[in-house]
Amino acid sequence: MKLFHRLLPLVLFASSCTTMSSGRRAQSLRRDNELEILKTRVAKLENRVNDIEAARQRLYEENDALRAGIRRENESLRADLEALRKLISAVETARAQDRKEIVEALSKRMHEVLARQQKTPVYQTGREHTVQQGETLSEIARAYGVAVKTIVDANKRLKTANTIIVPGQKLFIPE
Repeated sequence: MKLFHRLLPLVLFASSCTTMSSGRRAQSLRRDNELEILKTRVAKLENRVNDIEAARQRLYEENDALRAGIRRENESLRADLEALRKLISAVETARAQDRKEIVEALSKRMHEVLARQQKTPVYQTGREHTVQQGETLSEIARAYGVAVKTIVDANKRLKTANTIIVPGQKLFIPE
């Protein structure tokens, strides 16, 4: 029995070592399992971070492309606006020139009309004469007792005393 008492502590120690060893192993396995789970989570998080970084980079590139497009569009619009301003200026200049030419033409025409009105006396009384075959302005003037110039001035169709008159033509003879 002595041997039993001597061996008993050894047996108990051995069994407790096994139990401790089993507990340590179980604890180590749990830690290893938790470590693997954490490694998997870290790998997933790294993948998500990489995906987010790639998406951020794409967004920056798209943003830069959009800004460049907007800059080009703004430059194009500025060029179009400047071209329109020049065109408007040219049209306004042309309108001013046209207006000036129209005013000058109308002034000239009005001057001619006024000059003609001043040259052409207004006769209120007189007779109408129908030109006969072989008649001349001189003969008609003598017949009515007026000057040839008076007949020419009274009839707008007659430019000068040498204007040809034809049979059947009607002339106004002022009194």
